[in-house]
Amino acid sequence: MIVYEQRASTILYNILMSLGNDKTFLVPSNVCPIVVAVLLKVKRKFELIDISNNTLCIDENRVTAMLKKDSSKYAGILFVRSYGINDSFEDFFGSIKNINDDILIIDDRCLSLPSFKDEPINADVNLYSTGYSKFVDLGWGGYANLKDVVNYTPHSLKFNPEDLSLLNTSFRNAIDKTEAFNFELIHTDWLDASIPPISFDEYEKLVLKSYSGSATLKMFFNLRYSSGLSEYIQMGDKFQNWRFNIKVPEKKILLEKIFKEGLFASSHYAPSSMIFYN
Repeated sequence: MIVYEQRASTILYNILMSLGNDKTFLVPSNVCPIVVAVLLKVKRKFELIDISNNTLCIDENRVTAMLKKDSSKYAGILFVRSYGINDSFEDFFGSIKNINDDILIIDDRCLSLPSFKDEPINADVNLYSTGYSKFVDLGWGGYANLKDVVNYTPHSLKFNPEDLSLLNTSFRNAIDKTEAFNFELIHTDWLDASIPPISFDEYEKLVLKSYSGSATLKMFFNLRYSSGLSEYIQMGDKFQNWRFNIKVPEKKILLEKIFKEGLFASSHYAPSSMIFYN
């Protein structure tokens, strides 16, 4: 079953609200702050788990050990594909189901290449986004392929764009350590659950049309960057689907130099623990 909403975070909200328990969710420490905001908004308990050095996704060994110790404590796992990594994690998902088949697995592919054909195999939900800065950037939109066992009930919410702007500003200020995150903003009307402006069929056609242009542009830029930059600072090819990513020791200085030249670059994946656990 495919569900389609104004935002991918709205889909996550509806899934979490439809769960029939109050157990804990496991999420990676580098998850987007808006995901944690959704968890807090639905009053869902969660634990932030460190990521693996190899995949830069949630640490599989840590998760497995926690579930083997007491899987009854947990409602589910949000598996975020960092940098849009396209590796197969079916063995990991299958091992979770072998421990406890009731564990809900959400395969967060919001930074990955969008697909309307990939049905969940061992995961329960494949979640995609076409919002701001995604591979296909429509500025809005999210969809998910759900197994039939997943309960999904759309919820009506008030939405105020100014509340969303204030929430994002508080995220940025907390990451920059200029002020503490304002938890009162979690309870404002920042989540857009309005009906999308076009039908799903029209949306799918628009995404597929935009995909072609995005893929061509991505191939062009990745070739330029990979040939012009030292291999030493480049991340592996599997991490270059969404953005072209490098690792440098003096990130702040480099960004200042890039901005001074009128060019653009950005940082990614500030740990949510910086915001919510400080």
